Amino acid sequence: PIGFGIVRSVRRCKMSSGCDEFEPMLPGMREERVKTDSKAANIPLGDSPGIYQSVLVAAFSGVGVTILKGHTHQLHPVFLLVLAVPVFITQVSAILILRAGLDTDAAVHDPEALHSSALLRLKLTLIIIVYLSNFKVLLYSLSYATFVMNPISWAELRHYDLKDGFFGRYLPESMHEWLSIPTIVPCAALAVMMLFISSYLVCTDSVSIILASGSAQDAIFNSLAIGFVTDLKGIWWEFCRHSFRLTDIAGFEFAKHKDEEVWENDGTLRKDKFPRCLRYLTWATTWKCMRMRTSFLRVGFGAMRVQQVVSMVLLMTVYFRQLLVVLYAIDTNVIPAARDLCEEIKLDAADGESDWYAWAWDKLASVLLADMSVEVDYAADRHGHKLRERCLQGDLRRMMWMDAKRVMGKYWTSVLFATGVLMLLLVIPSLVITLYGIFRGQSQVDDKQDEEIDSLQTRVAKIDKRLDTTERDIQDIIGKLDQVLEKLDLKPKSE
Repeated sequence: PIGFGIVRSVRRCKMSSGCDEFEPMLPGMREERVKTDSKAANIPLGDSPGIYQSVLVAAFSGVGVTILKGHTHQLHPVFLLVLAVPVFITQVSAILILRAGLDTDAAVHDPEALHSSALLRLKLTLIIIVYLSNFKVLLYSLSYATFVMNPISWAELRHYDLKDGFFGRYLPESMHEWLSIPTIVPCAALAVMMLFISSYLVCTDSVSIILASGSAQDAIFNSLAIGFVTDLKGIWWEFCRHSFRLTDIAGFEFAKHKDEEVWENDGTLRKDKFPRCLRYLTWATTWKCMRMRTSFLRVGFGAMRVQQVVSMVLLMTVYFRQLLVVLYAIDTNVIPAARDLCEEIKLDAADGESDWYAWAWDKLASVLLADMSVEVDYAADRHGHKLRERCLQGDLRRMMWMDAKRVMGKYWTSVLFATGVLMLLLVIPSLVITLYGIFRGQSQVDDKQDEEIDSLQTRVAKIDKRLDTTERDIQDIIGKLDQVLEKLDLKPKSE
């Protein structure tokens, strides 16, 4: 039986691409293979991902260009980032131009009107619906941001390598390493930032459009006014995918390296591959006092759950600020877009050489589809310079911390109720599930390892017993063979 197992192992090595060493396959032993490309990270891409998600997927070798049938070359995310910039410029331009065309003198509510309270309740309901409809986009963008900010994800997940790309063959191998990570991480971070900014601007300006409506019909139709801006990313991605013959990213699964290529047996990163700062991060996020055997930022050991909790906390922060903005607009009877437009007027009048914020605004306005200086001047002149005077006098300043405190004190019941709802719906469920998953997952790892050790010990005992039986059988065969040789007088005589 031992010889038959060795022959099977040798034959298996010869049939494969080649192997340096092999282990005998004893009877009863199972052949186990390590899966190298298993599903590693559950990053939501949505049913119809857009151009921004394609940049993130390309950073992890998920987008390729089909040149010949059956031959696909991996695409560097910088090419998709170049394609994403026109969409971002179009979205921001459409929102800012629409903001400049709003009636900044429109009242949020008119106490003397007949159905003022009913109209205000309808506006608040529509604002909640708008934020619910954009909940998935905001959550996805924050999830991508936390995923990109986790350095351990870049260490253990398979990301783009220049040698696998189309132009990698034309560059020396010494450039492959320092042109991979330093170039793909900024591309992914910029794409995620553009996705969040465009989604956030859509939500905030939708609030101003709804609050500026003078009737229930206008409020209902205006709540869907700029929803098309969010859909541009998906439309542009489908156009680019079919035009440049790019691979589809729907259903893409992030894959990770083998554990032995990244991790030591004690749950730390390998010293010969990763810098000390990254290994210190894994040590700091491994809480031995809570029975953690490895970092909770590691994929499969709590990383996705931690990122989900952080995303939910950030999303709650966004919603809470928007709650204060809406309450401040109701309290002052001024729509938020009027204050945003006032900031644009101040930036347009400021000196771009001395104020870096004004300099950044000048650079952004220079690449937009319309001259924002002309749009801002037109908005100010349309109101007889009253808007410009109120801006320069500080009547339309943005909400400051003192204003937020006053609003929270005046509408403390609404703030307390909304905060409790956000905590119950967003933060608390994710936090409980995450803590349970991390601690239960770590204990399940311990239980699984104990079960594997017990199973291996049982298999070793069976193999030892089988070897003893085989050895006795061989001794019996040798004894019988000696008897046969003695009977045939063929056994050599001892001297």
